[in-house]
Amino acid sequence: MIWIRKAASRLRALFQKEKLDAEMSEELRAHLEMQEAANRAAGMNADEAHYAARRQFGGVDQIKEQARDQRGWVWLELRLKEFRFAVRSLRRAPGFSWLC
Repeated sequence: MIWIRKAASRLRALFQKEKLDAEMSEELRAHLEMQEAANRAAGMNADEAHYAARRQFGGVDQIKEQARDQRGWVWLELRLKEFRFAVRSLRRAPGFSWLC
């Protein structure tokens, strides 16, 4: 039963990528804001608290990329992108595709 839930979750990640990315961005933003508020409570001014929170939290883009890799089937996404590229290329050169 666990593998069914995992497969469903990964299919959701494959077809609802924009929605999941927006949810992840919102969650990361909330974590940064909480860290910034903790820094201000510790006595930092607003700018110092903001930059210290970003340093303490780490690279947001790297965290997003790791989460994307873990939630979906990277190999399937790459194959779909390659397939779309191949179709676009063949549509641009129909004479070439007819000869092959």
